[in-house]
Formats: sequence, structure tokens, C-alpha cells
Amino acid sequence: MTDSEKASVSSVSAGAPAPARQEKASSTLYPKALKSLEKRIRGYLLKEVKTTYEYDGDGNKRIKNETITRKQVAPDLAAITFALSNLDPQRWCAKSAADTGSPPDNDTADDDRPDLSGLSEQALREISGLSEL
Repeated sequence: MTDSEKASVSSVSAGAPAPARQEKASSTLYPKALKSLEKRIRGYLLKEVKTTYEYDGDGNKRIKNETITRKQVAPDLAAITFALSNLDPQRWCAKSAADTGSPPDNDTADDDRPDLSGLSEQALREISGLSEL
């Protein structure tokens, strides 16, 4: 945490009234949240440093080996979905089963279907177009 972030946190948690603290926190967190969301949407390069230490004869700690690995983090589908559904909800809202053409739940499906249990196998084949089999 940088010194300015520490100062921001300490001033927010110190004696300021609750609405002022909330306004201060949201004014500093909002830009950071947007920046983080943008980073997750675009993907980013991550630098990972692994350091191995050893002790010399005098007991002093020194670096034995340091490995730097760069990893590409792919864009996050959940972040993309979140951004699109909030920026343009008319176009990117979650679709209901009726909109997507998915079959309805079994609870409501039985109410709209005719009862075919009394029909013979031959009648069912004719209805389905399988009478030639």
C-alpha cells in the first residue's frame, strides 16, 4: 500500500462523520474499481517473481536464485458480461427461457400440452409423421 493510500485509509477511518467517510471512500474506490474492471476485461500480463534465499557462513541472508516468470492472464468472461449488461441492459440483459427458445420448465409444460395417453401407438405415429415406419 502506498503512503497516499495509507493516508487515505487513515483519514477515512479517523474522526470524520459517517457520510463524509463514505463519500471519501467512494471517491477513491470508484476509479480503482473501474480501472480493475477494465484490466479484467482486456486481460493483462502478470510478472511473477520467485526468490530463493540461503544463509552464508556468518548467518547473513542472501539471494541464491531469482526466477521471473511472465504470464498472460486472459480476459475474464464474467467481467465482460457484467460490463455489457450494465452499460447496455436493453441489448445485453439475461434472456428468459421464452426469449431463447428453450423448453419451459416441466412444472408449467404439462399444463399446455394435450393429454395423449389415450391414443394408440398407430395414432401417435401418424401425429408425429412416423406412420411410414
